[in-house]
Amino acid sequence: VLDELPLSPNGKVDRRALPAPDSSISGLISSIPARDALEGKLVRLYENVLGLENLGVQDNFFTLGGHSLLALRLRAEIEREFGVNVPMLTLFQESTVEQMAVILRKEGAASGSSTLIPLSRGERKPLFLVHAVGGTVHSYLELARALGDQPVYALQAPGIEGQSEPLQSVVELASRYVAEIRTVQPEGPYWLGGWSFGGLVAYEMAQQLAAQQQEVAMLTLIDSFAPNPQTGQNLDEKALLLEFGRDLAGQFGQETAAALEQLVEVDDLYGALQKAQDLKVLPPSLQQEDVLRLFAVYKANRLAMESYTPAPYNGRVTLLKAAEGSADLQQADDSNWGGLAPTLEVQSVPGDHFTLIQPPNVDRLAASIRRALTSNGSEQ
Repeated sequence: VLDELPLSPNGKVDRRALPAPDSSISGLISSIPARDALEGKLVRLYENVLGLENLGVQDNFFTLGGHSLLALRLRAEIEREFGVNVPMLTLFQESTVEQMAVILRKEGAASGSSTLIPLSRGERKPLFLVHAVGGTVHSYLELARALGDQPVYALQAPGIEGQSEPLQSVVELASRYVAEIRTVQPEGPYWLGGWSFGGLVAYEMAQQLAAQQQEVAMLTLIDSFAPNPQTGQNLDEKALLLEFGRDLAGQFGQETAAALEQLVEVDDLYGALQKAQDLKVLPPSLQQEDVLRLFAVYKANRLAMESYTPAPYNGRVTLLKAAEGSADLQQADDSNWGGLAPTLEVQSVPGDHFTLIQPPNVDRLAASIRRALTSNGSEQ
């Protein structure tokens, strides 16, 4: 274990000064430098966004620390430098400099849905996972890897890429996503799931698929809170921004509790966003328009959650609850879901609301999902 990472003179991590990687990760590291001017420009863009040096053209953006927030920044940099609008779908599928250079040489990004993003391929029936309240799908990358050869598609919220406005209700989101997954798999049975808010949308998708006479073989809610209209609240802009910052901090593992409290002291949204970046609650490399777009999606999803009143569902439902959650909240939430889904099965998985989907806990989460997939016939 290194006491500290070696830095170059400009403060970035110098990968060439790192000790040789062990065999478990050596396959992830590329030593192939840029071979032409286009790859050279792309290497510099990727290095700037990731805060690395000596990036190889076959290095995977996400393996080396990229996530949805940084992917948004990379999209903007590529468009600024090359005049090509690259969908998030392309960044997930073509995640190395070498692959992106091929796309740019064709003078255009790969077409495809900006909502349905394949995270892993395989021969089994796919698992469809719905984004959490933030709208991005980066949080499912580790889970998709841990699921091995299980094909996984993630549903990203409209509005993330700025090509459309966020949708305003759970019913609208579910309707859009049902149409999307049926372009990949026209007929059931379907295997659905979602973390946090994503479980709520997956629940509504199951309702709509059942109404279309389609079988839902599995519905898995990953630490999803059951809506309770009696506890709903009208959140103002500042309260939503504070929640937004906490959500991002939880996803990316930053110790920001004290910093977040300072946002409450800022009166205007733009000032609060700048403060969040100064305090490193948000990555300083993000442009303000990126953050405002993410916040607009978060706000739309958060308000959609407050206004959703689910109907009872008679299909199989598995609720995977974080072991480190509040006991009182867990008991109330289990009761709320149990009142909606009579066949509800509740299982505990290690971690809190955020760490259950991050290493090392994600392996236990994946094992629970694999068991549910196997018992519900996903290998057929």
